[in-house]
Amino acid sequence: MSGRASRFVGRRRELAELREWLAGAHAGHGRLAALRGEPGVGKTRLVEELATAASTGGVPVVWSRCSADAGAPPLWPLRRIVDQLPGDRGRLPAAGGGGFGSSSEGSAAARFAQSVWLADTVVEAARPAGLLVIVEDLHWADSGTVAALGHLAAELPRSRALVVVTARLLVDSDAVTALLDRPGVEQ
Repeated sequence: MSGRASRFVGRRRELAELREWLAGAHAGHGRLAALRGEPGVGKTRLVEELATAASTGGVPVVWSRCSADAGAPPLWPLRRIVDQLPGDRGRLPAAGGGGFGSSSEGSAAARFAQSVWLADTVVEAARPAGLLVIVEDLHWADSGTVAALGHLAAELPRSRALVVVTARLLVDSDAVTALLDRPGVEQ
């Protein structure tokens, strides 16, 4: 195989819909979208195409994935997202003074403060040029990540951010299922 990217075949309708949602987010109508399917069906390839379109259009793209590794720290995919966000995050408030994810095992109030901080940080980072956030393999997410994404989903309609998560059809987590089935989450 050459160094060129392979040609994108099929799923044009789905890609067109994702591009519409990206344009809507750029216009100030953000949302959380979920791509669900069996392993190998092309979820990653679809978000790769969307990321290329976003980058070509000047929209920053940040990307992470949940880990099936039991040793992964809580909030791992969201820590990775925060590390990639454009702009100066130092001026944004951090939960408990230790930054995002520092007290994930702490009190409910600290976890809530972190969720608020994440939502505010993503919304703020999206203001200048929009933002595409991709979180893959949500079926492996820890409960803190799911809760923080739920809080973020509630804030997205007032933002220029599109958050796309990928997950398998059969999810063995009530929290993930509840997030994906909540009103306003596009599938």
